[in-house]
Order: sequence, then structure tokens, then C-alpha cells
Amino acid sequence: MSEGCVAERPSTRGAQVAAVGVDTADVGEVGRSLDAYADRYRDFLLSPRERAEQAGLTGRALVLDTARRWAAKEAVTKVLGPSDADPWPWRHIEVVGDARRPTVRLHGRPRELADRLEIHELVVEAPVEAPDLPRRSTYLTDTITVTAVGLRPARTADQPTPPQEGTP
Repeated sequence: MSEGCVAERPSTRGAQVAAVGVDTADVGEVGRSLDAYADRYRDFLLSPRERAEQAGLTGRALVLDTARRWAAKEAVTKVLGPSDADPWPWRHIEVVGDARRPTVRLHGRPRELADRLEIHELVVEAPVEAPDLPRRSTYLTDTITVTAVGLRPARTADQPTPPQEGTP
């Protein structure tokens, strides 16, 4: 296992795990950011398609969905291992579709890094609901943890593994 949130191991699905990323979003912090910045926060973080998927969500549901997407984007970023100099518009990592097992769509620099690492699939698992939260709290105070796994085709012993940027 490498340092940080990156691990390698063979997969049983005919693919190899290239990297694993895990991230936890503070639901209360996301709620406060949505209260303070509303659409500016969502425009910074979410693609037009992601915002469209949130149409009709309000209150707790909107906060939980935004926190889940934020944690998923951070987990995917850990899989891709960008350097500090990489431009990283959060909208270039889209977390769309089914909330439990969303589809990840990459654009721009995240797509380039995935191609360089030969990652052909990103599997993201996220909770749909946070555990019971205190009803008396103004802001939700729990966290949401998301795991992302980058998969690449299985390699033979004579094929080198591409290096991951930002990883020693």
C-alpha cells in the first residue's frame, strides 16, 4: 500500500484496482455554505447536470445530496492524484445518477489524469441518508463518507504500471 489514500490490489472482475480514495464531508459545514452562498456555492461545485438533478430538493435533502457529491468529488480527486499545480474545476468531476452508486463523468484535467493512469472505470459508493441527526440542531452536524475506486484493465507481469502524479 502506498502513502495517503491510495492502495493497489487485484480485482476479481477482470480489472485491477488502480487507486482508492476516501473522503468525508461535514454535513453541517455544507449546510452553512449553502445558507451563506446559495447558488454561488452550487455553481462553484456542481455541473449544470448535477444542479438539474437537484431540482426540487430543499432543506435537509439538498444539504445531504450536496455533501454526498462534494465527498465523492474529493474521493475521486484522491484516486486521480493531481499535482498542486493542476487546475481543478470541481464541475469537471460530475457525480450523477443513482445516489447510492452514482456514475462519475470526468472532463478536462481529471479526464486527462484518468487516461494517463489508464483508469477506465470509477466506482463510487455513497450513503443516501446520514444516520439519525439531532432534531434540535439548526444545522446538520453529521458527516458523509464516500469511497471511490479507480479500475483499469488487468495487467500482465511484463506491463509497467503508470505513475500517479502527486504520489511519491
